[in-house]
Amino acid sequence: MNQPLLHKIPALILLLTLVISCAPRRPRSQPPGMGEAPAPTGKAPAPKKTRPPQALPASTQPAAPPAAPTGLPTGFSLVLGRPSASSITASLLAASDLQVVLAYGTQPGNYPQQTGSIALQANVTQNVELTGLTADTAYYYRILADGAPSAEHTFHTQRPPGSTFTFTLDADPHHSDPRFSGALYAIALNNILQEQPDFHIDLGDTFMTEKARPQSYAEAERTFADLRPYFGLIGPSVPLFLVNGNHEGELGWLLNGGSQQELPAWSARLRQAYYPGPLPGGFYTGSASIDPLLGAPRDGYYAWTWGDALFI
Repeated sequence: MNQPLLHKIPALILLLTLVISCAPRRPRSQPPGMGEAPAPTGKAPAPKKTRPPQALPASTQPAAPPAAPTGLPTGFSLVLGRPSASSITASLLAASDLQVVLAYGTQPGNYPQQTGSIALQANVTQNVELTGLTADTAYYYRILADGAPSAEHTFHTQRPPGSTFTFTLDADPHHSDPRFSGALYAIALNNILQEQPDFHIDLGDTFMTEKARPQSYAEAERTFADLRPYFGLIGPSVPLFLVNGNHEGELGWLLNGGSQQELPAWSARLRQAYYPGPLPGGFYTGSASIDPLLGAPRDGYYAWTWGDALFI
């Protein structure tokens, strides 16, 4: 039986509500008569022109994916996820075999704690959990890749009730669409990084496998792998939360017989493999039922508290 989704908190509950302040628009200059109904002419209106549908490629391979963070090998990416009061998970991915160490501490430039050496295999993600952290604390760390240090990165553990914090949102990157612009998406992500948020929430329609309809697991995997360099722009310092959109491909009605070799199962497995999502049972609540196609819970929904806010 699923665990209850809602946390009980004594103060303000924020259900991921966005308050948008809109300034009044400046009216555009209009020629005389603009906005008035046109005078009848007795002629039938011309048929509305429609653009013919465009063929959608199964996957879009960006011509120039973003470079790895400073001091790291080409093809390396780190994406933080599952931040809590006492832990955080780092998802590591490298284009070639690599030995990696994460060295961290609570003061800039001072890293008294470190993981053991982590052996990465080329193009295989590996999650590393840092535990025993202190709540409401900024941590600073470096990544040592084959002994070479990266620039310093940082993250923050759970804020207590009554505190203020920053988080960011984006939606509908539409990676596999023909008009997806890697350059513009990289600008958006770098702007997010400049805000120094505690975490970032991607609201979906990101991987677009429902629309692209890949015909194999390997074909579907390209989209999830292609987006790692982009999320890697913010990933070392901004933990990522993914929300499924209607184009993510995990839709139950896309199943044709309930096989593990179908798009919904591929999409869910790949998302969980490339991006660490919340796990219910401790800091997070959410779906605890075992998905028969995955052999594990599918984190299609989840909730957590941060400061006075409840995110669902």
